[in-house]
Amino acid sequence: WLLDQCIAYAKGHPHPERREETIWHAFEAERPALVPYAGRFDGFHAVPASVSKTCLVRFDNNRYSVCASAVGRPVEVRAYAERIELRQDGRPVGSHPRCFGRDQTIFDPWHYVPVLARKPGALRNGAP
Repeated sequence: WLLDQCIAYAKGHPHPERREETIWHAFEAERPALVPYAGRFDGFHAVPASVSKTCLVRFDNNRYSVCASAVGRPVEVRAYAERIELRQDGRPVGSHPRCFGRDQTIFDPWHYVPVLARKPGALRNGAP
């Protein structure tokens, strides 16, 4: 319905700069020069970060957990509008909903399973 209404408006109203033609006519004349739609835009902000001994990466005043195998090596933080993706050497090592608070720690307990296999009491007091 919205598309139909937009097209009807464009066909019935003059172009704001070229009054002798309609908005729709100007659009049709420019259509061959437009870049074709190539799919979803993967928009993120990427920054390098280091992983702490407790499998945490600090980004934007918050801490996010990563797989235990990522400790000691740098990761790439991909910050999307709604989520944070953490990658190391091109493979994902963590993904969390983005937190816009301050001094929050976001854990995924599955990231700590290899640590618990070697050190069973690691999560006794809650945080790793």
